[in-house]
Amino acid sequence: MELRPRAWSELLIDDSDAGHEPVAGGVEGRHPPIRRVFITGATGFLGRRMAARLVARSVEVHASRHHSLAPDLGGVTWHTLDLGKEESIREVIETVGADALIHLAWKLDAGYETSSENQAWVGRSLALASAFVESGGRSILMAGSCAEYDWSTVPLSEESPCRPSSPYGAAKLALYREVQSLNDDVVTVVWPRLFFLFGEGERPERVIPRIIRDVAAGRSIDWIDADLRRDYLHADEATDAMVHLLCARVVGAVNVASGSAPTVREIARIVASALEKQEPAMRPPAPSSSSPLEIRADVGKLHRLGWVPSRTVDQALVRLSRAATSDQ
Repeated sequence: MELRPRAWSELLIDDSDAGHEPVAGGVEGRHPPIRRVFITGATGFLGRRMAARLVARSVEVHASRHHSLAPDLGGVTWHTLDLGKEESIREVIETVGADALIHLAWKLDAGYETSSENQAWVGRSLALASAFVESGGRSILMAGSCAEYDWSTVPLSEESPCRPSSPYGAAKLALYREVQSLNDDVVTVVWPRLFFLFGEGERPERVIPRIIRDVAAGRSIDWIDADLRRDYLHADEATDAMVHLLCARVVGAVNVASGSAPTVREIARIVASALEKQEPAMRPPAPSSSSPLEIRADVGKLHRLGWVPSRTVDQALVRLSRAATSDQ
């Protein structure tokens, strides 16, 4: 089956099936265990964790690299892959012969939310899924995003309206709708909708690393609204959740988040306590009308499917804060 992206005008705002997502569930009993996986994006923040976690579970792990050097991950077989070329995709997919595909690659550099490059990534991802199924692959996990939702709802469940406000969210939603057509009695597609991840190896310009640096240096935090609430989850926990969903052969969209949304002020307070520093002064800028004050997930479905985090967001923040400043 060959999948093709819709026209860009269709990607932006098409909520015709909002609130009617496929029901996520497990079909583990109908399928043999996953023994070999192929991961795109395995050189990145989340992909490295996925590769290492699966190796630890004695799964044979193959991963792609393009311009990046392959990281030192024991047990991973690396393949050079250009996702912009269908012949490269087909050659690598056929060579690997994986049971499962984990697709995490996407261009997420500065300005990615509004980049026209998002449309190209829909096409690349569909070509990858098509080649994988045609080669005999049967289990697919593709990373979704909370940006697919209409953020006016709190909390956001899998049945909440999908009405993205950015080209990135629209592209992810369009890809989700297309790849779900692959679900049948043989092929399973699970779509973890990731919320806000943090952890070791995160880009230094992102919110949590900036807060930790400012608190450690005794600086005021005046670059973000102190009352802003976001649903954060440590990347290690998100990795565990996704591996669980893949191995249980869950299908459909599932929120991967903590279900809690601390304010920036509360995060700074946790970090200050962990570092035995004074709580920083907060001078919030004028609130942005384009950014909702709270984005939080309903994680009831994730929990019903058998996964709960091993530590709270507070606990993960404390450990990260101390680790980040231990060598300073």
